Amino acid sequence: MKLTRMELKNIAKDRIRGNILFFLVCGLIVSGISFFLSLIYALPMHYQEGIGMIEMINSNRGGFILIVLSFLVMMPLSFGVYFTFMKIYRNKNDKKFNHLFSCFNSEKLGRIYLVTILQVVFVFLWSLLLVVPGIIKAYAYSQANYLILDEPQLKPMEALHKSSELMYGHKFELFILQLSFFWWMLLSSISFGIAMIYVFPYMEMTFVAFYYYLRKEVLGDNTKYMNDTPEEGVYHYNG
Repeated sequence: MKLTRMELKNIAKDRIRGNILFFLVCGLIVSGISFFLSLIYALPMHYQEGIGMIEMINSNRGGFILIVLSFLVMMPLSFGVYFTFMKIYRNKNDKKFNHLFSCFNSEKLGRIYLVTILQVVFVFLWSLLLVVPGIIKAYAYSQANYLILDEPQLKPMEALHKSSELMYGHKFELFILQLSFFWWMLLSSISFGIAMIYVFPYMEMTFVAFYYYLRKEVLGDNTKYMNDTPEEGVYHYNG
């Protein structure tokens, strides 16, 4: 059953309804951790006694260390954000802050790091041909992050291949779906980011709804989820 953009957005609105405060606190937690990491780089520059650290920063090694540290911490946290949205999509009452940190375990970390690195490398290599092939590949791999969380048995390369399978014939749909949020993003800009309190959960949940729509449309996944209605045409997961 093909869903329209409006139907996907209506599903997203239903999932975030009553959960905006939860998403706001989640955003503050993630932003706070990101800010703390930036302090690790910035604070030593304010101390005269930290000559060794300052020299390291000035030689760009400090910047490199910050990049590596940010990747090691923020990447699993970003996937934790995806996971949180996926859990609430499945059951809108499943509001747990520990979902944000669910990817900081030995079983998931390696797969998360590897699938991210592979996406970056492959998209970069395709972009060397021309910009357009790189963009096409970015859309082809766009569902890999959800897949790696949804199907723990998938290896990173398998997640990329399965994402390409899901996105075959649906890349333009996702592009238009993303483009449909242009005015929301403009509103966020002129409101100095205040509107993002609503817009970010709305957007991310819509993209999660798109992922589960693809699972049904392409894979024939008829799993039913709590809070779904027959009119929505999307199904729910009981695990």
